[in-house]
This record gives sequence, structure tokens and C-alpha cells, in this order.
Amino acid sequence: MKLKNIFVFSVSLVFVLLSASLLFAQEKKIDKKDLPKDVLTSFQKSYPNATIKGTSIEKEHGKTYYEIESLDGSRHRDLLYTKTGKVAEVEETLASNDIPDFVKSSVMKKYPNCEINKVEKVTSGSKINYELVVKQGEQKQEVVLDSKGNIKKMEKMEKKNKEKEGKESKEQ
Repeated sequence: MKLKNIFVFSVSLVFVLLSASLLFAQEKKIDKKDLPKDVLTSFQKSYPNATIKGTSIEKEHGKTYYEIESLDGSRHRDLLYTKTGKVAEVEETLASNDIPDFVKSSVMKKYPNCEINKVEKVTSGSKINYELVVKQGEQKQEVVLDSKGNIKKMEKMEKKNKEKEGKESKEQ
């Protein structure tokens, strides 16, 4: 009887967690032709040489956004737009020589002799964060820093995230 109760509780917990995650962020792939005209025009005006690699519609906190995943030369860039074509967020990869010194020094102070595997600059309105994947030995961490180099979040990467990060690095 105890085992049955534990099983029912576990299944219920998983259902609640999945439902909650769907409330906060839902993403659905769409065709480029299904983007609002203002979104596509805004993107093409800002990034005339970029190639669109994927498009989707997302709902976050009750708001609808259109995402364009793109490649501009060797730079990967994901952009979130409102329906009117206003940019809500830009996430772009940075080459190692483009990492601001204050970000590098802050990370190296916390993780001496680490290897920086990936860097993204995330701009949301006037707020800028840097998201890095660093490796020390066999352990990978995701580190988020603010625009002043203060570490805001550190999270060990699980195997699934490592595999995803590895695939993305190979694409670059």
C-alpha cells in the first residue's frame, strides 16, 4: 500500500511540474511565412546579411513572442520579437576574443584555470547579462553574470545539457 501511495504521489508531482512549466514558457515551431510581417521586416532591416535558421512562437508569462534563430557570418543570434516587430530580447554568441575583460576576470577569479566553452550576450531592454559555459576538469557549469561582471547564477550542467551544449558548439 505504501508503494502505491508513493507511486501516485510521484506521478502527481511530475504532472504538476510539467503543467507549471507549460504555464511559464511554451514554444511552438512555425514556418517563416507564418511570422507577422512587422517581425520579419524588423529582422531583415536590422540583420540584412543574416540567414534565418528557425522560427517559433512562444508564450512567456502570458505574453506572445516570435523567435527567430539566425546565423550572421559565424555569429549565432536568437531574437524575441513582439507582434509589432519590437525586439524584446537578443541572445548572441560571442567569440572568445569578444568577451569583455571584466567578464573574463570575474569568471577566472571564481574558476581559476577554467576553460570557457561558450559565451552568450543576452540583451533584454537595457539589461545585459552574459551566460557562459565553463569547464574545470570534467565538470561543466553555466555561469550568468550581469553587465558589471557580478556572478548572478551558477549551475552545474547535467549530462543532457552537456550534450546539447556540445552539439551547439560543433555547429559554430
